[in-house]
Amino acid sequence: MAESEICIVVLVGLPASGKTTLCKSLKEHFEKQSEGNYVFTVCYDEMIPVDVAKWQQDDLCWSNSRRNVLKQVAELIHCLKCSVANVHLSVKYKIETVINFSGRARVYIFIDDNMYYRSMRYQYYQLAKLYNVSFCQIYVRCDVNVALTRNSSRDVAAVVPDEIILKMAEKLEAPNVNSRWEKLSVTVCEESDVGDVCKFVEDAAACRVCALEDGAEMRAESRAVCASSVLHQVDVASRKLVGERIRQSGLTTALLQTRAKLLADVRRYVMDAIKSGRIELPQDVEVKIRSCHPDSGTALHDFLDQFFALHQL
Repeated sequence: MAESEICIVVLVGLPASGKTTLCKSLKEHFEKQSEGNYVFTVCYDEMIPVDVAKWQQDDLCWSNSRRNVLKQVAELIHCLKCSVANVHLSVKYKIETVINFSGRARVYIFIDDNMYYRSMRYQYYQLAKLYNVSFCQIYVRCDVNVALTRNSSRDVAAVVPDEIILKMAEKLEAPNVNSRWEKLSVTVCEESDVGDVCKFVEDAAACRVCALEDGAEMRAESRAVCASSVLHQVDVASRKLVGERIRQSGLTTALLQTRAKLLADVRRYVMDAIKSGRIELPQDVEVKIRSCHPDSGTALHDFLDQFFALHQL
């Protein structure tokens, strides 16, 4: 058969913003449009266990679960490119159908998740570059109050805590079309025409990501995205460390308030120093963080702990 055209479509937006509904509409459109169109929807809510997703209490477990989803998408693309179907049975039949299609198939892989950090989305761009397939992003913009209202009407098992949605709204990094790797991005809202969104995705599917396009500017941006991801891990680890030391202090309530303030001050100093480069993470620790190594949490914890120990906290 002719090689399939593959497009990775990453959705971005708050919980209950309408991403899954949009995915279903796009899937229906493309599969009705042509018998050569195939749609795979990768829904993180279905692939990551509820006790892990609610909500990142065990940051290492959560990161590993997300990494596993990325790995499965990579395996899916590999099978489609190499005409093999050595994957999970839930998609095996559809892959074989694509492989056996007599014409030139076009495959859309929708990544249905919040994807609120650029570093999360950049992993899929890198995957597109690796396999020389297409890549685009759809940002489903939604007022946080609307998202909170919709979320409250969900089934109990699907409800996301309000504080998580509010925190995500503060941290969400919308796609930047001026960025070279995010240029094929579109922002939609409830009033947007689905037909226009379909046209955008169709046009994006015709533009493969070239594995050789990296210049100095692109490499610098790649480093910046990775640095952002590392800083996020440092932020999470340092907050956990503060919590641990407060719990282990055994102080009275009055003294505990003073200790908590001192710990927060040290944490803030360490974060600022790492951001500015005054403090550098050991290379082995940084490599473990970037690769989601199972020991990355322990290594980072031990490195940060020394700064609190210096202040006898």
